[in-house]
Amino acid sequence: LASLMRRPTVDLLSAVYPLDTVKKRLQAQTFRPSLPHLRYRGMTDCFIRTAAEEGPRALYRGLLPTIVKSMASTGLTFAIFTGTKAALGGIKSDVAGEN
Repeated sequence: LASLMRRPTVDLLSAVYPLDTVKKRLQAQTFRPSLPHLRYRGMTDCFIRTAAEEGPRALYRGLLPTIVKSMASTGLTFAIFTGTKAALGGIKSDVAGEN
C-alpha cells in the first residue's frame, strides 16, 4: 500500500518540480541588490534560459531532498494520525462503557 501511494507522489513532484525551481529563481533574483537589472524577464524566460544555459537537469536540482522530506513528513503525519485516532478511540470506548 505504501509503495502505491509513494509512486504518484514522486511522479507529481517530478512533473511539477521544474515550475517550483523557476518560481524560486524568480523570487531569489529580487533579493540580489548587486544585479543592476533582473536576470529573468518572466517565468517562460527563466525556464528556457535555465534549460539552455545549465541543461535540463538544472530544473530538477534539489529534487531528491524534496522527495525525502515529503515522504518523511507524510509518514509522520500518518503516524500521528493513527496514534491520535487510537488514543481518542480508547477514550470514546471508556466513556461509552461508563454509561
